[in-house]
Amino acid sequence: MPSPRELFQKAFATALEKKYEDAKLFYRETLALDPEYSMAWSNLGWILYDQDQNYTEAEECYTKAVKFDKNNFHAWNNWGILFYRFHKNYREAERCWKKSSKIYPDFARVWNNLGVLYKFQLKKPKKSKQCFARAEALAKVEVKIIKSMQAQSTKCTECGNTLVPNQQICDVCGSAKT
Repeated sequence: MPSPRELFQKAFATALEKKYEDAKLFYRETLALDPEYSMAWSNLGWILYDQDQNYTEAEECYTKAVKFDKNNFHAWNNWGILFYRFHKNYREAERCWKKSSKIYPDFARVWNNLGVLYKFQLKKPKKSKQCFARAEALAKVEVKIIKSMQAQSTKCTECGNTLVPNQQICDVCGSAKT
């Protein structure tokens, strides 16, 4: 029987392939084995929100995600998106995004979200400009890190999948790196 972590990884990979119905099943299986798996709640919530427009259940997922891990900055960010787009509750969106940015100050997406909020909804151009500048600077750092990792990566000899530095087993075909 697969562990909750293995099921979560399968769900995540399946969602990346845009097989959302299968991903939801794997996330639900993860949660059946470990009902406090915060990232599974957050990711399931995202699919329910973004793909199914099931805002009520998505919000329940985000509530559980932060209940089980108050430092889940992804869940706080996603919950902010739900407040912004669906509820049009901009103060709650701001609260969620500020919480996310406090937990992980280097999360470029949350700074971009705050920039949009301040520019278009709360009419705070100075704050908006600061948030966009922070998001842009962080995005540049992320690009440098990704390029550095790509330069250090190798290809799996069996399937050609790109392996990150020090990855010993291919996560696509399971082949051991020689």
